[in-house]
Amino acid sequence: MQNFPNPFHPTTTIRFAVPERSAVRLSVFTVLGQEVATLVDGEVGPGYQSVEWKAVDKNGRVLAPGIYLYRLQAKSLKTGVFHQVRKMVLLK
Repeated sequence: MQNFPNPFHPTTTIRFAVPERSAVRLSVFTVLGQEVATLVDGEVGPGYQSVEWKAVDKNGRVLAPGIYLYRLQAKSLKTGVFHQVRKMVLLK
């Protein structure tokens, strides 16, 4: 899982892959752990997926520059549960 560009302004793309059909949740958090956006919340097919994020919160408000974390949670019948967290930087 990786986002590009990083650092970014005003948009970044997060790319991830799952080996088989999986229930996926991709969320964005502040460094204090507050969830500000949910980018994916549902089933995705196997292979690479890309999601564009325009640095807005759940209510459509533009977020302040700073460090944000994005977390991927994936669950499938064969491979079980997978979690990964990465950091990204939103520039002014």
